[in-house]
Amino acid sequence: MACMNGACADNWKLGVVSCVGANKPSGDWDPIGTTGKLPDPMVYVNVKVSNVNGETKFIDDTLTPTFNQDILTDSVTNLTNPAGILAEIRDDDGLLGFEVMGQCTATLTLADLQAGTKTITTCTAQAVSVTLRFTK
Repeated sequence: MACMNGACADNWKLGVVSCVGANKPSGDWDPIGTTGKLPDPMVYVNVKVSNVNGETKFIDDTLTPTFNQDILTDSVTNLTNPAGILAEIRDDDGLLGFEVMGQCTATLTLADLQAGTKTITTCTAQAVSVTLRFTK
């Protein structure tokens, strides 16, 4: 367990502050016959080494949702493991399930946890960034 200035990398809670997505190159995010052209994003987060995961609620018709939602409220360990974190931005399509907009990945440091937030910009496809928060 890594410790710095009296704080350790174990027993943190994880939340999602916000994310940023991009327009779909092939057109609308919503299925044919529905209203709205923008995605209804939600964020799924997986702490890879321990396979602990959670997700936000979805927010209608936006590329820049603000969630401010805690998703892993039990104390999480291994946040600074080199296997890292996966944050997947998904477009909720109701009864049709969801489309993956893209994935963002990062390896966190104790300094990231102590800072309270981390914006991850190492992303694929139409995912631009995800901002996570960490609390004790």
